[in-house]
Amino acid sequence: MTPTRILACLMVTLTVLSLAPARAEENTNAPSIKPTSVIPLMTKAPKIDGVIDANDQVQIGRGQAPISYGINIKLSYKNFSLFAIGTGSNGSDAFLGGSYYRPDGDTKYSVIALERWIPATSATAIYPRLSSKTNTNNSQTSTFWEYKNNYFSLNRVQLTYDMPEKLCGKLSMKKLSIYITGSGLATVSKQNSVRELSIGGEPQYRNFTMGVRTMF
Repeated sequence: MTPTRILACLMVTLTVLSLAPARAEENTNAPSIKPTSVIPLMTKAPKIDGVIDANDQVQIGRGQAPISYGINIKLSYKNFSLFAIGTGSNGSDAFLGGSYYRPDGDTKYSVIALERWIPATSATAIYPRLSSKTNTNNSQTSTFWEYKNNYFSLNRVQLTYDMPEKLCGKLSMKKLSIYITGSGLATVSKQNSVRELSIGGEPQYRNFTMGVRTMF
C-alpha cells in the first residue's frame, strides 16, 4: 500500500492545539516545528468542505527504488588479489517511525526529543513540541517524517596473498594462500545515522575473518 499522509496543514494545526505540555494549552501561538526545519512541511488547502480528514490524504513518497545496482570487482597484482562486492539503491523514500522518533505521552523519550520546540529554542528547534498526554497528531504520516532512502553499501572486501610456488614446494603444497575478509564494512548515505540505528535489538556488526587456504 502506497504511504499516505493527512496534509501537512492538519499536522501543523493539530500540533499547535494539542502537543503543548500539560496545562499549557492556552499557548496556541506556539509553533509545532521550526518554520525553516531541515525537513519542511508541505502545505495545501483542505477540500472545499473546510474539514480536514482522511479524504484530504494524498500519496507521498516512493516505496520502491527505480534504480538498484551492484558492483563486483576483482583486481590482481603479482601475488595479491583484491575482491569487492557492493550494492546500492537510488530514488526511493522512507519514513522515520516508532517510539524512538515519535514518542507518545509520558513514555520514555529518546535523545531526539532534546531538539524539541520550547519557547527558548523557538528559533532553532527542529522537532515538534512534546505532550504529556497521549495523542496521534505527530504520528500522522507526512513529509515531515519522510527522507530519501538512497545508499551504497560496501558489502564485502577480500584481500588475498598467494605464496610463491617455490615456498609451496618446500612445504609439500601445491598452493598456499592467506586472506583477510571484511563484511558490512561501510554504507554511504545522507541518512547513515538512521540506517545504522538498531532500536531494541543488537547493534549492527562489521565482521572480519582471516584464514589460510591450502592445496596438497
